[in-house]
Amino acid sequence: MAESTSAGPTKAQAEPKTKEEALAACVEQHAALIDCFKTCNFVSSFTGCCNEEHKVFWECYTAERGTNQTRITSWLNDYFGDKPKQPPAQEQQQQQQQQQQDRRL
Repeated sequence: MAESTSAGPTKAQAEPKTKEEALAACVEQHAALIDCFKTCNFVSSFTGCCNEEHKVFWECYTAERGTNQTRITSWLNDYFGDKPKQPPAQEQQQQQQQQQQDRRL
């Protein structure tokens, strides 16, 4: 497989990388972002310091890592995603009792 010259991987990448691997692949963009943060003052940090550097780094990182795989997004996907939600314990017990009664009939 030929190496890509772009900042991120090709769309055909099979497995997303670990955080460490993704960060290592985007080391130049990360260094540029850190250098930019060092030049920000207190006021500019609230008004949008380093927006372009942040965008370039984040695009590289998420391309390497896969979709945004943070703990909070993982939790949100688990809770609000397409997976069927478990009924509360009481409803689950009622469902089990109903199934047992149905089997007896």
